[in-house]
Amino acid sequence: MARQKVSSRDFIDANGQPVDKIELATGARYALVKRTGGTDDKPEYANEHEFDVQLGEAGKPATMYAIFGAWTKLGNVANSVLNDDKEPGTIDDAADEIAAFIKSVESGVWREAGDGAARGPKYDNDVLGIVLHAILGAAAKGDAASYTARLAADKGYRAKVVARDDIKAAYWVEMSKRGVAKPQASTDSLA
Repeated sequence: MARQKVSSRDFIDANGQPVDKIELATGARYALVKRTGGTDDKPEYANEHEFDVQLGEAGKPATMYAIFGAWTKLGNVANSVLNDDKEPGTIDDAADEIAAFIKSVESGVWREAGDGAARGPKYDNDVLGIVLHAILGAAAKGDAASYTARLAADKGYRAKVVARDDIKAAYWVEMSKRGVAKPQASTDSLA
């Protein structure tokens, strides 16, 4: 079975209008799409969420490279949401992440996963349940498996758990025992 199309890309001019040639483009449009009809052999799609970024003067090599870079990065942001192994998101979720990424970049901050932005570090619910159960000790209302199940089922509860510094620290201690190192944020911005 063929993969379902989830996005489209256009070259755009300074007025946000699509152009046929990259040499005429000043920016890029990345759109998340939905299927609107057609057949399995010739499906039809419409843009559901469009993101336009202006990148530079038409015909300049830096602008042309930037267009492809923008498409690649915005596609990576969308794919990190849509293809998450444990909690795949929706097109609307992906659109929210892209919008947040663009807003961050436009304010001068480039966000990467693990830098406390976008989707952040991935936490294994099984390990998180074990750590949470251990931290709760006698106050625990169930075993580690029950906490693992709750973390998987209740995103709000999970968000509260992973927001706690003591739980995150204990989680990474447990992960290090399993041979997994904590992802490190880039220190480039600290130089």
